[in-house]
Amino acid sequence: GNVYTISYNANGGTGAPSAQSKDYGKTATISSTTPTRSGYIFQGWATSSSATSASYQPGSSYSSNTSIALYAVWKENTQSLSLNSSNSATISTAEEMKRYTFTPSASGKYVIYSTGSADTKVYLYNASGTELSSDDDGGDDRNFRLEYNLTAGTKYTYGVRYYGSTTGTISFKFGNVHTIS
Repeated sequence: GNVYTISYNANGGTGAPSAQSKDYGKTATISSTTPTRSGYIFQGWATSSSATSASYQPGSSYSSNTSIALYAVWKENTQSLSLNSSNSATISTAEEMKRYTFTPSASGKYVIYSTGSADTKVYLYNASGTELSSDDDGGDDRNFRLEYNLTAGTKYTYGVRYYGSTTGTISFKFGNVHTIS
């Protein structure tokens, strides 16, 4: 009989399983190997690289008598920032970035800055993922400090990481910038 192929694409991540064969009339098991991607959570597999929801999960069955290409589906791993808050990002691997979202209720200048002695960096992205700004050493010593005018009702994402391959906890603060005249 015919032999079909189930292939896997990490879709921006790494560690996709190797392709597997499926015999005609038999049921195959979707690989239990899952890819990884920094700043994202693996949701499962889909037949389109732009899918936002998974059609197949690791360990699920595939019985169609046709070859199939499966793409990893990712969900951004983010936390919400609160206005005028102190926060911490635990970085456990080199180059890892923690992401935080914020949607301002009022337009104005906002600031995010780190504290401590490690070399840190911050990125600011708009809702479509385009980088708007970044800062490495704009704060005290080797800390980041980023001030930016944000628009009310627009979702923004901040990415916080160490500048090099350091791991540990980055302490940072987020809030409004007020002008005193």
